[in-house]
Amino acid sequence: MRWPDRPGRMVRRVAERERPGSCLDLGCGDGKNLAYLERLGWTVDGIDISSCALDAARHRLATAQIGQRGTLLHRDVAEMRVEMTYDVVLAYGLFHCIDDRRLGRTAAMIAEAVRPNGRLIVATFNDEMPMPANHGTGSIFLRPRGTIFALFPKWIAEEVEYGSILEDHLPVIGAHEHSLTWAVLRKPCPI
Repeated sequence: MRWPDRPGRMVRRVAERERPGSCLDLGCGDGKNLAYLERLGWTVDGIDISSCALDAARHRLATAQIGQRGTLLHRDVAEMRVEMTYDVVLAYGLFHCIDDRRLGRTAAMIAEAVRPNGRLIVATFNDEMPMPANHGTGSIFLRPRGTIFALFPKWIAEEVEYGSILEDHLPVIGAHEHSLTWAVLRKPCPI
């Protein structure tokens, strides 16, 4: 598995205070957040463009003996349409992987996917630290920390944090830092 077992900080915080419900995990990767929520009783649909990542998510679920209530789908998040709404949508590590041309379309799809009073949970790289040379993960799009809030201008920011993480991608690149924006945004109810 590529990422650590522990779920994202904002995912944990929301799960600790909310009853289990429905969740759409966009760019679910190897399923660390998905497995955590499913274990707590959530029904999580995971979407990823990488079949390798989805295989790792299946492996994580099987190894942990978690019978997934949701589904895993091989899709390009920026090109998909949603058929239902969710209590929570995760975009943990998603926005910095989407180019500017497809960013607005992705945000519109997310806005449709979150039910009124539902939440969007975000972790995304921002532009306060440059990408290290030879990062080895494909195209990464660094944007100012306020970009996520501009995409969802009328949503309520319940939690926001800025900081950095230390990671490595051995054997390609050793320890390096990234600056991040973490947020929990609540979709307002229509008036």
